[in-house]
Formats: sequence, structure tokens, C-alpha cells
Amino acid sequence: MNEETKTLNIPDEVVLSKIYLIRGQKVMIDRDLAELYKVATGNLNLAVKRNMDRFPPDFMFQLTKEEFQDLILQNAISKKMSEYAKMRLLNDPKQAEKLFVKESWDAWKSNPQQYTYNTTFATAMLDKLRPDDPEEEGKHLSSVKKITEWCTQWEREKIAPS
Repeated sequence: MNEETKTLNIPDEVVLSKIYLIRGQKVMIDRDLAELYKVATGNLNLAVKRNMDRFPPDFMFQLTKEEFQDLILQNAISKKMSEYAKMRLLNDPKQAEKLFVKESWDAWKSNPQQYTYNTTFATAMLDKLRPDDPEEEGKHLSSVKKITEWCTQWEREKIAPS
């Protein structure tokens, strides 16, 4: 019997944005995992329960009420910020590019093997954002220096005490 293997083509940034740090472990919520696999959450949970012998003992755990409420609060804040960002993006395409670079930077910092330096990262971002149409050239981000300045700013914000 020949089984066909499905390959999911999901950008790293999307997957990384769905990873949370809970109890000192990087985890994905069942709802987000089900969304990535395009299945119902209940069906995903049922499949895992039916096949528990295929998973390590610490593969899944139940959130406490407090952890669940914290997660809801994080998502609500993130959603509000996303709505605000989208409104700004409608008015300024360069803001959309900055948001893309920021999300990519966050993903890179979660998985630092991808780039060695901010300048390497910035160059890669420009390659991804470079327009196909030469007439669009001046309307888009075109400075490695600008991206590296953003990276430096984001690093400082990450280090700054709360």
C-alpha cells in the first residue's frame, strides 16, 4: 500500500508566531496546530488521543485556568495591535514592509542559525521585498542601513528592563 505524504508549505514566520512559552516550554495550542493542518480542533485532539503511543509522555498538557486567561489576554492585545497595524498599513505600504521585516526579525531571533549578522538579515529582507517592476523601485524599502537600524532598535527594546 502506497501512502501519499502531504507537504504543508507554511512560512516559518507563521509557525513561529503560533509558538508560546508556557511553563518554560515552547508549545503550540491545539487550535493553532489544527488551523495549520486545516482540520477541526476536536479531530486533531481525537487523533492524538487515539495514537498516544506515538508521542512522548510530555507531548501535551492541560493549561491551568490562569494560564488559559493569560493566553487569551495576550491574544486580545495582539489582535488589537494587529487591527491598528492594518489600518496604518492601508495608508503606507512602507509600514507594511516594516511590519514584515519586524515579524521576520522576531522569527530569526527565535531561530538564530538562519543569519549571522543584522546586515546579512537586512540584505535578505531587501531581496524578498525588491519589487519586480522597476517603476515601483522608489516606492519601497531600499536601504540595508535602515533595516539594520531597526534591528538595533528592536534589540535594545528587547533588552530594556520592564
